[in-house]
Amino acid sequence: MGFVALNDRIDDFALAQRTITLQAPEGIDTRCFFYFLMSQTMQNLVFLNATGTAAKGVKGAKLRNFPIPFPRLEEQKEIATRIERAFKKILEVENRVVSMESMLTQLDQSILSKAFRGELVPQDPSDEPASELLARIRDRQADATIPEKSTNKAPRKTTTKRKVAMSKSRLDDNGDH
Repeated sequence: MGFVALNDRIDDFALAQRTITLQAPEGIDTRCFFYFLMSQTMQNLVFLNATGTAAKGVKGAKLRNFPIPFPRLEEQKEIATRIERAFKKILEVENRVVSMESMLTQLDQSILSKAFRGELVPQDPSDEPASELLARIRDRQADATIPEKSTNKAPRKTTTKRKVAMSKSRLDDNGDH
């Protein structure tokens, strides 16, 4: 419900269930009519007049009686032209964003590559090579001793069951039954 499509087919075709074909009334620009049907105003009107629970919809007869105010034909054509220009600009901006995202990804890869080759900043000739630094780090890690575990344990809490078992054990050890 509420989906709109502009059909410019001239051959015979069949529509699916719950589909309504509307033609722009006399004196109404087809493109302007199409954009009006997609407008929030029209979508709200359709929603408010919808019936049904499982499949909501508006009967064609009811839809034909909706009040649709339209300006003069020249203004309708200008409105449709401006909407189409705006859509075209939006598409151009979207395409530029996608292109720039791709360029940014390539730039990130290029920067990372240069960083790993050591080409981002001037190198200090007195610095040791990265391979020697990594070898030194590995040697230190291998030589590092693992600290011994502490033997200071917190006293263990004694549960009621454990107390009973301990008392019974003491009785058995003392020969008392």
